[in-house]
Amino acid sequence: MDRQFLGPTAACVQAVDIVWKALTELGFAGGKSKPLVGTFTGPIDGQVVGVSRPEVATIYVRSDCAECLTEQLIYEVVEQVIRHVSGEAGYRRNFQAVQTHVIARLTRFLPFESRAARIRSDLQPWKERPRRQL
Repeated sequence: MDRQFLGPTAACVQAVDIVWKALTELGFAGGKSKPLVGTFTGPIDGQVVGVSRPEVATIYVRSDCAECLTEQLIYEVVEQVIRHVSGEAGYRRNFQAVQTHVIARLTRFLPFESRAARIRSDLQPWKERPRRQL
């Protein structure tokens, strides 16, 4: 069975909108236009969840991962949108740095509480404790 490229789900469109808003507000869009989005089915090579096709300025997410807006979908869309903006196909250091920077700042753009936000709120009381006097 060959890989088939299909139209987007509502969750994919929402995820790209969230990620694109974050990238543009953080200054990482690099003058590029927002990519189109779709889904794909077919053979899975090494658990591939996302594919970027620069020749058609489109990113694709595996259809079984694109049914509802989740952290996994957002994470995959972040990776593919950064590939779209940067033109990077691999995991070079610059790509990893941008990806980490964007993901770390993305939580304020999410319409749900992410694990990172929960961890940060769990640590907040610890940060507010007064320092122990020596």
